[in-house]
Amino acid sequence: MTRAATGVFCALVVATFGAFFLAQRLKHEPSNVKGFRRIAIISPNGDGIKDRSPLSFYLKKSDDVAVDIVDVNRLLVRSLVSDRHLVARQRIRGVVWNGRDDRGFVVPDGTYQVRITLRREGRAVFLPSVITVDDTPPHPVVVAVGPQGGEVPEYLPGSRPGGAQIKVVAPGIDRRLLIFRTDVRPFKLVRTLPLAPDQKEHDWNGTDDAGRPVPDGTYAVVAQAHDHAGNVGSTPPLDGSGRPAFHYGTHFGGHGGITVRHIAVQPPFIPPRAGTLMHALVDARGKAYTWSIRRLGQPRVIRGQGRKTKFALNVHAPRGPSGLYLLTARHAGFSTQVPVPVQGPGHQRVLVVLPYMTWQGRNPIDDDGDGMPNQLDLGIGVRGARPFAGGGLPTGFLHSEAPALRWLDHTHRRYDITTDLALALGQGPKLAGHQGVLIPGDARWVTRRLGAQLRSFVRDGGRIASLGTDSLLRRVRISPAGRLYDPTPPAQSDLFGAQLRPLAHGTVTLQSFTDDLQLFADSNGTYGPFSSYEQTRLVGPDADLASDAVIASGGPLGKPVIVAAHFGKGVVIRTGLPELPDRLSAGGPVTTLMARIWTLLSH
Repeated sequence: MTRAATGVFCALVVATFGAFFLAQRLKHEPSNVKGFRRIAIISPNGDGIKDRSPLSFYLKKSDDVAVDIVDVNRLLVRSLVSDRHLVARQRIRGVVWNGRDDRGFVVPDGTYQVRITLRREGRAVFLPSVITVDDTPPHPVVVAVGPQGGEVPEYLPGSRPGGAQIKVVAPGIDRRLLIFRTDVRPFKLVRTLPLAPDQKEHDWNGTDDAGRPVPDGTYAVVAQAHDHAGNVGSTPPLDGSGRPAFHYGTHFGGHGGITVRHIAVQPPFIPPRAGTLMHALVDARGKAYTWSIRRLGQPRVIRGQGRKTKFALNVHAPRGPSGLYLLTARHAGFSTQVPVPVQGPGHQRVLVVLPYMTWQGRNPIDDDGDGMPNQLDLGIGVRGARPFAGGGLPTGFLHSEAPALRWLDHTHRRYDITTDLALALGQGPKLAGHQGVLIPGDARWVTRRLGAQLRSFVRDGGRIASLGTDSLLRRVRISPAGRLYDPTPPAQSDLFGAQLRPLAHGTVTLQSFTDDLQLFADSNGTYGPFSSYEQTRLVGPDADLASDAVIASGGPLGKPVIVAAHFGKGVVIRTGLPELPDRLSAGGPVTTLMARIWTLLSH
């Protein structure tokens, strides 16, 4: 090695050692940065709670500073201040970190440091007080309700003295249980139950925050907790209004379902023969109840008996012609009334098909214990046989099926009767052998097989009249056990290819226009006024218009509402007027129209 090279080497060694000792001196020298303040934990989720951390400090000696956020590897995440002069003892202000990087993205959860570069000193100070970013809310969950738990809701009143036992796993602070009624819209908060630290169970006796008993219905228990970063977690999650968020076709998280029920009845959906034994199930919470049966539209009780306690109610169906009966059960001031179809003796030309699948599809009963009613309207499968909620009568029954059947009985028209669920399962009266089918209410869902049977029935010469709206547009699958599942949204056309516009509201009067079928005979052809209507846009590619009554005033003029169309050898009639059944008792053109529909169905 040459003398020059040796000198250079020695100089480098000296410089290296000098830099090392200088760094050590600076490292252990008291920091120029004093009075550092920050928020230790932030959650940059935009809820306005600990979304950002203001930063503040001062210097013992004047300097030019840069302020940055670095991760655990001391890699730059965000530059907050590039070059600012601070005089001694002057506190820096207006520096805020919002938990985002230089690109504007929220950083991953973890710990971050503030790096302050002192330009004049030529060094960087990494402040030991870290900032923790925690954007993940806690995940509390109701794991079970009731001593047994399971995949069914808990029921109140029950046999347990304290009410429903709610079991929860809820990490975090400020924990609570929120109880919402979910069979009403919007969901209604009825009770808030705070949870003490480490408390894993809480009882609910079925009262609201004012101590009053809540109404019979479906309820969901929501577990909620906060964490130190200000995150709020709940299961099921809450929406912007603070109510459980629900999405079509999904279920609530957790098992927080509670059903408050004093009495309910599950009637048979396969019509029993008159005089034969029929089977209903009565849930009176194990207490005594009374029951009675009367025919729809008649005040006289046909059958009734004293107190019973058995869950199974086995009684003989009333004798007489086919019809719809009302089974009433009472307990402790509570009552429920459910429809029971009974098939009379003999065979009639017209088959009345009750839309039982739609009744159950809109019945707000929680089958699986998540606290949300299982309803086909919500995209959730339902059990075909289950009790009817509330007063027992299906949605819309009093203004559609009931007045139509009362009119048939009052005018002494004879018919056979069944339900679409019985038809779908191949039970009870069949389509074959009948000239006409009357669907007296909204039949939203049919199975594909039943749909094919109805199409074949009409194509081969049968006639169908539908008094409902929004009908025959949806499909549903059915299991061998009778569970309805996989409901579809409404299709563009109904079972017979007709394209229907959504139900419209507004006062309209109708006038008969085309009448090759003589549907509007024996009247002046004017109907109304009506406050809502369903317009038929097209009768369908395989159908031909036979008769129609169009809007004459108050709406889109000339658009058909009451429509009859040839389909194959048969006929399909849609009235398109939700108010029509209620008008049958008043006489006039609507009653004449219904009489003509019956004549076309039965001859």
